Amino acid sequence: MSEQLLSLFGINPSDVVDDTAPFVTLTTRTQVLEKLANNQNFDLLILGGGLTGSLVAHEAALQGIRVLLLEQGYFGADALAWNVRISRQLRAAPRELFRARQALKMLSSQRAPHLVAALPTDSHPVTGLMAAAVWRCVPLVNVDERLLIRESVLAARQEGAAVLAAVTPVYVEAESAESGCYVVEFEDQLTKQCYQARIGGILIDPSHGILPPSRLGSYVINAPAPGTAGMQWVYEAEPKSAKSGLAFTSFELTDGSFVSVQRKGVATIVVTLLWGATEMTPEQCFLAIEEAVREAGWIVKHEVSQRSIAGRWESRYRVAQVKGIFQCSHRGPWDAFASARRIVKTLLEISSEPRVMRNTPKRLLPGGEQNCEADAFRALARAQGISEQTIERVVGRWRGRVRYLAQLPNGLRELVPGVLRGEVELAVRSDQVTSVDDLVVGALELQDTPSWREAISALKARLEAFAD
Repeated sequence: MSEQLLSLFGINPSDVVDDTAPFVTLTTRTQVLEKLANNQNFDLLILGGGLTGSLVAHEAALQGIRVLLLEQGYFGADALAWNVRISRQLRAAPRELFRARQALKMLSSQRAPHLVAALPTDSHPVTGLMAAAVWRCVPLVNVDERLLIRESVLAARQEGAAVLAAVTPVYVEAESAESGCYVVEFEDQLTKQCYQARIGGILIDPSHGILPPSRLGSYVINAPAPGTAGMQWVYEAEPKSAKSGLAFTSFELTDGSFVSVQRKGVATIVVTLLWGATEMTPEQCFLAIEEAVREAGWIVKHEVSQRSIAGRWESRYRVAQVKGIFQCSHRGPWDAFASARRIVKTLLEISSEPRVMRNTPKRLLPGGEQNCEADAFRALARAQGISEQTIERVVGRWRGRVRYLAQLPNGLRELVPGVLRGEVELAVRSDQVTSVDDLVVGALELQDTPSWREAISALKARLEAFAD
């Protein structure tokens, strides 16, 4: 790589050696498992790697707490665009969104400006004086929550937290009445091996379907599935006319259900249907989305992918303690940062050795990009012959991490449409992906690309090459 190119990304050529590759200093998945095999002790175990769990892990690590974060699937599996959440919440409980305005302002200006994007006003008119007043006050924004979760996990890892995805808790038991600690066993889904950890306290996010044991020494209880909260479809489509096809539109149905149509790319839309009081039949679903897509000004060509959405949309913040096992939730995704600090503060106060929470500097999440860095990446990628559509997909996917792609071997060589070779390596190094599914759906978000199925074999081969 030329010195001119390195200086473009703010890198001193004399500092570029083999051990400065992006995220190479982070603790790997294998190293975490080795620590557990050697009876590593932790102060806090967090079950559930969603937005709450990842932010609490980061805040706790900043306070010097030895954290172990476990996730059964991949990080951000049930994430949903914030404009969908905000639009639904506006219609369900407009008073709740008065608090959201300052939270969104803080998120966009202090913690994650690279993940917040303003959107045009919703084309569907809101009803009611309260809703109309809130609509004028609260900005309609889109936050990539899946990327926000991954950035928070990365921040926690950089502060020393141990993080594992694709693991299943097996049981929790009290070590002894004197120690007040717990022994937790869980299974690695990849190797099918079981590991134990000695834990001072356990924090459980109920939105991930894991509940504390009914009695000490029992198996971890998997809560009954909360039921499907909705469905999401990705379509290849085109606008009816030059004036139609807005970036985001939403509709409330008579039964309380909610439909949103969001433009994801040049010719791709994402339709989200969240249930009202009762779950819809497939026939009712397709009638609802067909009308919503038509009203939004789109003509559907064919379906690209679909998935079910699970989760609780109106949970309220709380921390409950039962013998060292804590249970938490928060009001909404926009309140997650403030909730994480309150949760960690509560844990410090009610732990076996109470201590005051330190005032830590407000740090930007890793990946906070400067416009010049994104522009430099665009110029570099164009010089390499990468298509504009691919460039914008990469910038949208990785935001502030685009500068790392220039430091990776063959980072700017195109693998398949919409995927760069460096993206796969970056996903492996920074997010600890464990399967091609993690790459397609979790890290690269290819499920909304019309040709994503054609990329599977190439991505699988690339992932196996890194594993070797």
